[in-house]
Amino acid sequence: MRVSRGLLITKSLTVGLILFLTWLMTTGLAASAGAQNVPKQDLSSAKTSRSGTDVTAHKGAAETGMSKDAIVQRGTAKAVASREGVKMMLKKIHWLGHDCFRIDGDNVIYFDPLELKRGAVPADIILITHEHSDHCSPKDVAKIQKKGTVIVTTPDCAKKLSGEIKAVKPGDTITVKGVTIEAVPAYNIDKRFHTKDKGWVGYIITVGGTRIYHAGDTDFIPEMKTFKVDIALLPVSGTYVMTAEEAVKAAETLKPQIAIPMHYGGIIGTDKDAAAFKQKSSVPVEILKSEK
Repeated sequence: MRVSRGLLITKSLTVGLILFLTWLMTTGLAASAGAQNVPKQDLSSAKTSRSGTDVTAHKGAAETGMSKDAIVQRGTAKAVASREGVKMMLKKIHWLGHDCFRIDGDNVIYFDPLELKRGAVPADIILITHEHSDHCSPKDVAKIQKKGTVIVTTPDCAKKLSGEIKAVKPGDTITVKGVTIEAVPAYNIDKRFHTKDKGWVGYIITVGGTRIYHAGDTDFIPEMKTFKVDIALLPVSGTYVMTAEEAVKAAETLKPQIAIPMHYGGIIGTDKDAAAFKQKSSVPVEILKSEK
């Protein structure tokens, strides 16, 4: 049987076209299957690494199936841990009246011990802000001083004490028994009780990763703008130190997670000063019960 040359050519082209179309379909299906096998989490991770958690929260939620809140929470895990750490530290802080505090932990730390009871918990570290007798009290230091107790204070107070003493001035940073201690300025702006030239101090100490600021006898001073603190112990009585209203401004500048009023309820100031501070402050305030 004779087959025309034109018919053979037509059949060959048809077969070739079918084979080409079959190859295209096979390749396309394979590529589609490969794309479906790519984990969505990998795509989300790539976008997150480029843009940051907060920026890509909405997109990441769509791509991963996770809620926006869950993605944002991953980015703030450290902040949550810090808040929990501050809450735990708060339980270890005891107000003993006036400007006196005791912090319990690996080291027992006192600030400005005054009118302590006999049998008070012995101190590993004693921090004294200045030489006024309601802060630098040798008889109270003796009640808690033991072998190995280290006293950190200003040079004028150091002259009244004995034992292992480290004298500091504003701007000094030292480490005692693993505790970082920063001596910071403390002085009056518009009164003459605690003048700047005295070189008296407050302290910022780092305990268990929490930065605790004991302001000492001070007004609201410009240096506070540079302090980074988690817990702030602030005077509120007025007369010799900040008023409650000025303490509010200090707290709003410092931006601690918690502020604690002091310097009231004894020599000067009343519970009303602490209450006014708490009421007017935008920063959370914890009024501690005196354990004096």
